[in-house]
Order: sequence, then C-alpha cells, then structure tokens
Amino acid sequence: MRQASYRALFTHHVESKLIEEIRLATNKGLALENVQFKLDVEALSGRSVIEGKRGRPEGWMKELDVSN
Repeated sequence: MRQASYRALFTHHVESKLIEEIRLATNKGLALENVQFKLDVEALSGRSVIEGKRGRPEGWMKELDVSN
C-alpha cells in the first residue's frame, strides 16, 4: 500500500516553472500560495512568510544619533 502510494506521487507531470517557484519559496522559507493564505499563515505562526524589500530601510541613517 505505501509503495503504491509513493509511486502514485510520480505519475503526474509538474511544470518546471512551478518546480522553480517551489524551490525559491522553500529556500527562502516563504509560503507559496495566494496573498490571503500567506497572511493567514503569518497570523497563525507569528512569522513573516511574504518576501519583503531587501536591504536597509530608507532613512535608517536619520535614526542614528550622529551628533557628538
């Protein structure tokens, strides 16, 4: 029974674009679905699963106290 179920996983063709999306989401620890699903996962887990903007936020230098 288990062997038949396992083999059944490989009977369907998965498009290479979908495979690439799955790989990218998995490597980044992100959810792969619509926005509402991602928001639900974030609410339940308390963890961001939507990719944010990379780098430092704009204006971060203004927050530093550069006066001597």
